[in-house]
Amino acid sequence: MAAPLLTAGWLCAALAWGQAPVREVRIDAPGAADPTHLRRVLGLEPGAPLSRSEIRTGVQALLATGEVEDVSVDVEAEPDGVILRVKVQAAARIDRVRIEGLSRRYRNELAAQLALRVGAPLGVNRFVSDLDRAAEQLRAYGYPDAHLDPELDADTQAGTVSVTVRATLGAARTLGLVDAPGSDLATDELLEVCELRPGIRLGEGKLEGARRRLEQHLRLSLIHI
Repeated sequence: MAAPLLTAGWLCAALAWGQAPVREVRIDAPGAADPTHLRRVLGLEPGAPLSRSEIRTGVQALLATGEVEDVSVDVEAEPDGVILRVKVQAAARIDRVRIEGLSRRYRNELAAQLALRVGAPLGVNRFVSDLDRAAEQLRAYGYPDAHLDPELDADTQAGTVSVTVRATLGAARTLGLVDAPGSDLATDELLEVCELRPGIRLGEGKLEGARRRLEQHLRLSLIHI
């Protein structure tokens, strides 16, 4: 989330913070679906005293909507008050989603994880963070070399963006040999206890489940000795 940029007027010692009235609030939000809504969210009204905290709160509220990528505020001093010029960079709206290299199940799951819906705003910073987490989850599923490559094709005039995510899973981590030194369990017994079979894909969830089942089996064995 970008921090609000406040130009030289913000630092001007001549500004009477807390005293000078806000004469006008001008919002420039090209590409925004509903500029009136953004003005309401900003919450800054003419006539109110000039306030750093109010400007900061308003900018943070805009960024929190997910519809805004960045905000800058310029404070201009005038004899009868100040003018706030708020420049809003609206998040582009998604007009197409394409996910390649995954099964239908994983495609649907990834689209939900990344909040990729046609018509929804795309916050680039959030999208990049969500993409990293989604790639980590694929690795946890048992694809240690998995990675996700995004491609964004923006139409600045229309305020839209087409999103393509190409997945490369690589070789799955599969079960070969299984051994539990100290358990006194033969391989076949160990596979049965852990509910494993040779060749299955070993995700972190399956490994943790096998560990818990083996632990429970050994605990019960001790009780019956």
